[in-house]
Amino acid sequence: MSNIKAQTKVHHKRTGISFKDSTPVELYILFKLMLAFSLLLWLMWLLPDSDDDVRFQFHFVAASFGFMALSAILIPKFGQTKWFLWSQMLLDAIYVSALMGATDAIQSPYFVLYCVNIIAAARLLNPNGVLGVALLDSVTYMILAGVFIWQSQIFTSDPLFIYNAVLSRIFGLFLLGILSYSLAIRQQQTQKSLDEQVQQVEIMTKRHEDLLDRIPLALLAVKNNSVEPINVFAN
Repeated sequence: MSNIKAQTKVHHKRTGISFKDSTPVELYILFKLMLAFSLLLWLMWLLPDSDDDVRFQFHFVAASFGFMALSAILIPKFGQTKWFLWSQMLLDAIYVSALMGATDAIQSPYFVLYCVNIIAAARLLNPNGVLGVALLDSVTYMILAGVFIWQSQIFTSDPLFIYNAVLSRIFGLFLLGILSYSLAIRQQQTQKSLDEQVQQVEIMTKRHEDLLDRIPLALLAVKNNSVEPINVFAN
């Protein structure tokens, strides 16, 4: 029965899904490192004939890559802490906003990274945290869009621009946040159900062991051509 208990613990370790598990953090930071590295290679290729904006992007992405590498080093020690996870979400929001500001502002293709940030929060944080990240990304994008519109005065020449390029995207971020919130709740419920099932298996295993130990007979089991005791009277 000790083997059954050991297998139960191993099964719980392998199949358990926890919001505090560091493995999703490792995958998320690895994805960010790969993205930043590919962007660095692209900007490096553009550097010889580039302007100041491209050079700023290169130095900014290089610095961000260093911070991401530092975060990867800190995962074994702090990867399960809330402040570490929230720091990643906050830095990513700032990182994406800076990249967008350095390129085409609110029309930048880097906008999709806001969505990646919200989706990652559904795995790394609790449901309320997902809504918090969606709000954080929406606010940072609103600030970026407000500064761009105020400086360019584009709303005077294209009234629909604010809706097409700003309001619709903010609505999309909130919608993605709500969907990710629902996913996080479902994931939390699944984790709770799995923990309860594993706990029930451990309780039943313990009761089975106690029942076998109460039988006043030596009980043996043959396994792999060897005889093993399964209760205290067989020892």
